[in-house]
Amino acid sequence: MIQEKRYTAEDVLKELKQLIPKAPTRKRSYLDKRNYLICILYYKFNFTEESIAEYLDIKRATVCSAKKNPIKSLDKDDVKFEINTMHLYDKFPYMVPRATKPPTKARARMVFLDTSTLNRIHLFKDKYHIDTTTAAIKLLISLGLTQIEKESIDFDIIWNKANKL
Repeated sequence: MIQEKRYTAEDVLKELKQLIPKAPTRKRSYLDKRNYLICILYYKFNFTEESIAEYLDIKRATVCSAKKNPIKSLDKDDVKFEINTMHLYDKFPYMVPRATKPPTKARARMVFLDTSTLNRIHLFKDKYHIDTTTAAIKLLISLGLTQIEKESIDFDIIWNKANKL
């Protein structure tokens, strides 16, 4: 469990200002420290991306990716990140939020049907008072698959008959 030390957003901002190098750099040791402090400002102290970017004189998009970097690094158990931020973690202990995976969406598939098949689907839809053609198609597919699963049908015979039509 993290032993919670009392520190303020001003303390984090001072540390961040001292951390910024004179010349722009892409050194991992600097970026990890900067990103950890940005993560604290954003998630713990509810700073906006714009306010952090303005304070550091960097682009908002940089802040957007910087706040997510500690989350990704800790999820991957990145030892280099932990080593680079060890002294900051002692000064500013913070339990970085864990990444959450968004729920997967059902993907739409496009199916091309001939006119006679579409007419049969529309007749089925009208006969059984189904709201949309998509719902009718889903129901027909479900009914067909259920029927095949229930009965032991030789599918090859049905397939050959259907292809002769």
